[in-house]
Amino acid sequence: MNTFVRFGMMVVMLIAFVACGAATPAATPTPAPMPVKIQLSWIHEYSSSPFYAAIRNGHFAANGVEATLTEGGFDDQGYIDPVAQVISGNTDFAMADGASLIQARAAGSPVVALASMMQRNPLAILSLSETGSVSPQDLAGKSVSVASGGAELMLNTLLQSQGVDRSTVNVVGRTNFGIEPLVNGEVDNLVAWITNEGVALQEQGLTTNTILMSDYAVDAYDFILFTTEAMINDKPDVVRGVVHALQMGIADVIADPAQAVEYTLSFKPELVAAEQLRRLEVSIPLMNVPGKTHGGMEATVWQFTYDMLVNQGILTQTVDLAQVYTLDFIDADNE
Repeated sequence: MNTFVRFGMMVVMLIAFVACGAATPAATPTPAPMPVKIQLSWIHEYSSSPFYAAIRNGHFAANGVEATLTEGGFDDQGYIDPVAQVISGNTDFAMADGASLIQARAAGSPVVALASMMQRNPLAILSLSETGSVSPQDLAGKSVSVASGGAELMLNTLLQSQGVDRSTVNVVGRTNFGIEPLVNGEVDNLVAWITNEGVALQEQGLTTNTILMSDYAVDAYDFILFTTEAMINDKPDVVRGVVHALQMGIADVIADPAQAVEYTLSFKPELVAAEQLRRLEVSIPLMNVPGKTHGGMEATVWQFTYDMLVNQGILTQTVDLAQVYTLDFIDADNE
């Protein structure tokens, strides 16, 4: 092969190489995660473990979100109202109960429920075994301590649905979050969560009775992730990312509660791991209900909550439940 031919072939190969290189698309840069603020339902503890798992296991990052968590509960100014925090823009997402969100919509606040961390409500009527309160009918003639608001609404609904005349029950206002009135014999029954006070009673070595309200079809969502209509309309991908990350966090907690407690303590090291694990293990059956999607919500539960508010005179105006919650961002395959 002469020099001229070899030179020609080299030119052809060079042109082909350049052409191939030009056809190769440049790598698309990965967009930076979208920062969002999420207010928890309470202080850092087991009840928010799905959020910790979603952060530590990379689910928020995988969904294009950088989540910052802030505590709920109380501060120097009193109760931190999650609806007010979201509406004001102090946080992008927050946690609240279903009754509060329905009432917020009735008051004109454009909030929308996105996912429920629990599929069953943890509210129960707790008593020491010697009281014999094993069914709603056993409450007649006995004292029941209950906090005003949603807990009292649920108690009233339970009594009515089970044919128990409230006038036969000595209803006492609950003034603190402790179990002392029950332990000290000041009241016969305490309306409280099985995930918290129920475990605290067991930790004191006490044998207790539990009347779980959801066993009697008195059920409402109590740990709901919500945001505003504006967030849904303006940043639907961010909303979807937050919801999906929470769903995956729930699945992680169910699969490995001990690891979830480790993550919880990384946010609040002074917590006692064994105590957190006991409470989380009682919570998991309420999160993981066979046949129900992690984080999912059902129309029947929302309708029950709405009817409860109307029947007890708390809600006097009509509210379109289709505007209160949406299932558009739920991954239905996450069970």
